[in-house]
Amino acid sequence: LDIRTKLCMRDSLYRLARSAEQRHNCATSSASIGVDRDASGAVTAEETN
Repeated sequence: LDIRTKLCMRDSLYRLARSAEQRHNCATSSASIGVDRDASGAVTAEETN
């Protein structure tokens, strides 16, 4: 493969990784709504019956 093709593939992979990271961060933050965390950031389970 020529250098231009390699650079294009590299840039595409970086964009894909960045997009996946953003989706993961968004899912993590929306999933943590209503979840209690202690000072260290650990999730504290609250039992409901």
